[in-house]
Amino acid sequence: MADVFKNFTGAVTTANTTIFTVPQANVAATPPVPATTYVAKTLYTVHDLITHTKTLVTVYHVDSSATNTISFQAEVTAGVALNLLQNGIYVFESGDQLIIKANNNGQVNFSCSLLEIKGQQ
Repeated sequence: MADVFKNFTGAVTTANTTIFTVPQANVAATPPVPATTYVAKTLYTVHDLITHTKTLVTVYHVDSSATNTISFQAEVTAGVALNLLQNGIYVFESGDQLIIKANNNGQVNFSCSLLEIKGQQ
């Protein structure tokens, strides 16, 4: 199967919201689930509620192969789109998750673009 670009969108709330989880490889399953890698370059957030002029957004990269979690925060200003992954490209492997949450339930939405790379079977 060819590599595919994917886009995940949604609203950010005060609860942890899983943007995506990379599927666990299982070649014995029917149909087989190949080893998959996600490469994320952009995670845009847009804040469009003027009553909360700034909202603190936290992003977590949960690594399933170890109990490591990378997290970072950014303040999203009303009316401004911000790429939370502006410091580089992030690679997610089997079982890894990308999670997002905000410090209030203001109108913050996200759009995450990534490349899905499936291994050969």
